[in-house]
Amino acid sequence: HGENSRVLSECVTCFGCDEYCPYGSHPFDLKVELQEKYNSHNLSPKLLEMSINRFKPHDELRLKHIDSGKPVLNKCAFIKSHAKHMEGQLFENLQYVAGLDYFCNLLYHHIERDSIIKKRVPIIIGNIQKQSIQELICFHDECYGLYASYCPRNNIEVPFKPIHIFEYLYNYLKELLSGIEVIKKTQTQ
Repeated sequence: HGENSRVLSECVTCFGCDEYCPYGSHPFDLKVELQEKYNSHNLSPKLLEMSINRFKPHDELRLKHIDSGKPVLNKCAFIKSHAKHMEGQLFENLQYVAGLDYFCNLLYHHIERDSIIKKRVPIIIGNIQKQSIQELICFHDECYGLYASYCPRNNIEVPFKPIHIFEYLYNYLKELLSGIEVIKKTQTQ
């Protein structure tokens, strides 16, 4: 009913209620809005301010040379921490964007601040548009969730095709199928 409830303080923002809702009502969105309204987890203003400032996009975007006819990998904010996971043949010919200017910001659901996401999504989408990206491969699952689920639920237009990293990997391997050697496992292995 739009009122404070124990459900709001007991919710751990796992998104499970949205995944399993048989009515497509998106209860998670309502919970997060109400959590922000009532500060359900009693988050300190200092912690909130620090978190909000830590992940904000830059005031000025530095453009990269991007071939808009080819897909672009969005490394999100994981440029250094996940660099070793984005090496090798699967990634060597992929152009990419990365950093806070392309960060999805969905982490703010975990600190009850959907308003920050709604404020920043147009900036992030604008940055992608400035790069003339047509197909964006999302390394980060939440980035894909932003463009494929959050934006449509909130009537935010996504002017490019989001591609989940697993879809990219599947299609990449499918193209190389004839060159992939199947290793047969025996019972003694």
